[in-house]
Amino acid sequence: MFEELSQRVRLVVSCRPGECLAKLRERLPSQNMVVLEPMTVEEGWLLLAQWQAHTRHTLTAEQKNFILKGLRGSGLPLYLKLMFDQARRGGWSDEGMEPCIDLNDALRGF
Repeated sequence: MFEELSQRVRLVVSCRPGECLAKLRERLPSQNMVVLEPMTVEEGWLLLAQWQAHTRHTLTAEQKNFILKGLRGSGLPLYLKLMFDQARRGGWSDEGMEPCIDLNDALRGF
C-alpha cells in the first residue's frame, strides 16, 4: 500500500472482514470508511429490472426466482451481475432452469 497519494487520486478498496480490513482501519480515518451491507432481494429485484431495460433482455420468471434465491444466500451484487450475464448469454442448462455453474460456490471465497 502506498504511504501517500496525490490529492487528485481517489482510491476505492473493497474487502471482507479480516486482516486486510483491520490494516485499513489502522491507517484510515473512520470518516473515510463505508460499510456496505449485503444486497437485499428487493434491491436485487430493482437492479435486475434496470439491467433488463438497459439490455432489452427479459428473464423468465423461473430465471429471476433462481437468481434472487441465490442472492438471498450470498448478498453479493457480483453474484447478481454474473448470474444475469450468464442467463442473458444463454448459459443455462437444457435440463430445467439451472445455470451451468453454481456461482454461489464459485463466489464463496469473496
